[in-house]
Amino acid sequence: MNHEELRDKILLALKILEKERLFVHTKYLEIDSPNGVFRAPLIAGLAVLNAIVGNGAMLLWGGYGYGKTALIKYLGRLLTGMSLEEVEASILRANPQLIEEKIVGRLHLGKLVKEGEEEVIWRRFIRSFWKIIDEINRLSPGAQDVVLSLLGEGLVKYFDAVFASRKFVLYATLNPRDVGTFPLSMPLLDRFGIAVVVKSPLLDDMNEIVLLPDDRVLRKDVPAVLSINELVDAWAYVEAMPLEPAAQMFISILSKEISLCDRVDKETGIFVEMGSKICVGCQFENLDTVCKYVYTPLSVRAQRDLARYAKALAWLMGLRTVPLSVVVTVAPYVIWHRLRFSDKHLEEFGFDRFRFAKHIVESVLRNFLQRLPIIQAYENLKAGKVDPRMIKTIKNVREDDIVVKFELEPFIDYFLEDKYINTVNELKSSIELREKARINEILEKAKGKLNPIQYSALVRFYTSQLRENGKKVLTEFKTWKQNIAQLSQILGRDISSTLNPPASIRIDKGSEIFEIIVVDDRDNAPVILKAFTLWHDTLDAIVDALGGQCEVS
Repeated sequence: MNHEELRDKILLALKILEKERLFVHTKYLEIDSPNGVFRAPLIAGLAVLNAIVGNGAMLLWGGYGYGKTALIKYLGRLLTGMSLEEVEASILRANPQLIEEKIVGRLHLGKLVKEGEEEVIWRRFIRSFWKIIDEINRLSPGAQDVVLSLLGEGLVKYFDAVFASRKFVLYATLNPRDVGTFPLSMPLLDRFGIAVVVKSPLLDDMNEIVLLPDDRVLRKDVPAVLSINELVDAWAYVEAMPLEPAAQMFISILSKEISLCDRVDKETGIFVEMGSKICVGCQFENLDTVCKYVYTPLSVRAQRDLARYAKALAWLMGLRTVPLSVVVTVAPYVIWHRLRFSDKHLEEFGFDRFRFAKHIVESVLRNFLQRLPIIQAYENLKAGKVDPRMIKTIKNVREDDIVVKFELEPFIDYFLEDKYINTVNELKSSIELREKARINEILEKAKGKLNPIQYSALVRFYTSQLRENGKKVLTEFKTWKQNIAQLSQILGRDISSTLNPPASIRIDKGSEIFEIIVVDDRDNAPVILKAFTLWHDTLDAIVDALGGQCEVS
């Protein structure tokens, strides 16, 4: 099945959910795109994004009785083909007395007594592809550690046995009003890629809901739209989506604006202890900066999740690349549950953490757009284009812009050195002439001639040029497997590990870069190879090795 047919089936599942009134909640996600306005139910739409991101984990935060668990059960049926009974049987219903054995597994007593063998019988929740934790905040800290290990490593351990959960989709519900609950640790919250607040339906929704048949008595007939295999195939297409440069840069700027502080390192945790006292008298306190709003830095994992879920939304919208607007739309749902906010500023938003996070994203976007000429000038400088006027501007605004002060201005002089400018201009000339041997020579000599900051900038500039000339090769796993030896020879590296998916490999040959994505070992499962190169010879050899049984785009 090609990716367009797969996308249509996923959108059909969303339509069925809405048309059959399986989850009534009139709140929508709307975003402009080159294909027109994309519109999808907010909560169900975000839940679908979580399913089409490899090993996605989503937190649904809200009061009991709002249909959070029911929504995920129905999606499990629609998107995997599992029966509702199978989905229901694998739900982990949390309570404070739930011990590790009840979550993970138990020993096979017969074998233990008769043979002395510690064989673990894994619980259905651990084995299931579609995982649901109902009211996760009712799990004790010890039980939460099991979930942390599952989300962090994809592994569950019990006695000496290890269960590798390499492919799964996980959802957890949380009721903040419940008594006898335990707070979720910051590391555990950071493992949830996306989170949404589920509020009470609107009045008109309520009027409709009370007229619907009682699903506790009358079982709903929910069709299966996709299989697990088809859903996993979508993971490959989503992962292969390229980020537009502005979208990529915004993710990095968002992280820096949140994480930087002019006085202390937020990574040390001192901000959590001292709070807003640290900000008193700071030159950035009264400026339009967000550093004062957040006491904890944004993790690298959060940045990667923002890219992953933005890719998922862009792919679902039928776009070829991920634009800035999609990243901005997704960002609040990726960051709000991970950060510790200033109570002083949070109070201005009625202690609504999501609304505050959305305000932070909007502030960062506003600063990003205003700062864009400076960022472009800085990128041009690393590419050997010197604009004295913009360099002076960067130096002048450092005291009013925390990102410029810490991330741009300190490095300007490195890129003004003759040895850097001469090297990058020499590289650009060789790129224009497509001189592979000369490019390799320049990059090799630069290791000894330039300092680490300069060399890193030079390589990243070259990589950006490669990405502008990127190609994508799509084939099936069967064809890939049959030709793995020849492909390894062409790429100059043993890539047989891709025969044990899910797996990804990045091959950096200096003047060329190749990335391989494999999600499943079924014969017709998609394998995607991304080639970032200025030449056709290696790419042509790959296509020939596949016997032409591939698509190049």
